[in-house]
Amino acid sequence: MHSTAFHPVSDLFPSMSQSELSALIEDIRINGQQEPILLFEGLVADGRHRWMACSSLGITPKTVLWNGDEETLIRHIISVNLHRRHLSPTDRAILAMRYANLPKGTNRFTIGTAAAASMTQGNAARLFSVSADSIQRARKVSAQGSAELLEALSGGQISLSEAARLAKLSKEQQKEVLAAATLVRARQLEARRTRAREAIEARKGVYDPAFPDGEFDIAIIDPPWDYGNSALSTNCSPGFHRGLMSVQEIAAMRLPLAHDALVFVWVPSYFLSDVMTTILPAWGLHYAGCAVWKKVNGVVGAGMFRMTHEMVIAARKGAGVGKPDRQLPSVFEADPARQSGKPPILANWVDLAFPDWLRRIEIFSQNKRSGWAMFGADRPTATH
Repeated sequence: MHSTAFHPVSDLFPSMSQSELSALIEDIRINGQQEPILLFEGLVADGRHRWMACSSLGITPKTVLWNGDEETLIRHIISVNLHRRHLSPTDRAILAMRYANLPKGTNRFTIGTAAAASMTQGNAARLFSVSADSIQRARKVSAQGSAELLEALSGGQISLSEAARLAKLSKEQQKEVLAAATLVRARQLEARRTRAREAIEARKGVYDPAFPDGEFDIAIIDPPWDYGNSALSTNCSPGFHRGLMSVQEIAAMRLPLAHDALVFVWVPSYFLSDVMTTILPAWGLHYAGCAVWKKVNGVVGAGMFRMTHEMVIAARKGAGVGKPDRQLPSVFEADPARQSGKPPILANWVDLAFPDWLRRIEIFSQNKRSGWAMFGADRPTATH
């Protein structure tokens, strides 16, 4: 139906996953196309996924023409997408390398071709907030890396500096090193999961989770953390109001998540390292970001600081569920719902920012919520 070709600059940023594209198609089907597609000289310059979604739905996309020159267009698209997307330093370095390689003039516009490059490496470094060395490493990996190395880098499995070192090897040696590293990581992950399952089995009968039927796309989890010192517990402690679980028990839970899912975990600073190094890997999740809840009243504890904040860790399974329609501030202030209860701002934002057809669950929630499956609010109190 729509035969308009894509301008090569539209490929500068990574493509959506199939699940993200499917979510966009469904959103446009329900809510319509909210943002017009940018055209330059008859080509789609920004909005190729919106164009694909409209084509899939058989509707005529909304478009707007760019009246400036090509150089200004490229800078505009980069600026918009840098704010629109959550990009790692490695992502930005790769994009800066591609940008530095963009030749000037539509007739010779081929991303990845260094000939007739019009943008300097220094300009690219400043625009993407990376070092010139990072761009050089990205260029080396792009030129000398195997398909497996490029995939590991784009998937966040190795750092850019590690990838640049591996790129010095032959492509066959790169494959061997990556295969060995993958095997080591898999064995380490399985060992952690085994230890966690054994810890659960040893305490079988204390708590045996039975989640609601089905798989969920979005989960908010407020674990009943066990600080391991009952002498410090008072009626102000979360443990006084609900049973506690160790880090190993929490990590051993098998969450009822869809293949691609988004998870938010409430985390006191005391357990932050446990979440990052033990719990997220055991759940098969990848860190995606964090926010801070600034509490109106601090809590006196046994640690160094009077705790006036708690963190929310965002993590994805698989490809996640796509970008939110609106962003939650990375620092927000709110009263707790009740003792150990979390403020509703996070769940309220999820309801506004993500399509309502995505299945939602709150795990260990202290409050019931319309449209969400609930688990753990009335779980039996564990004895320690």
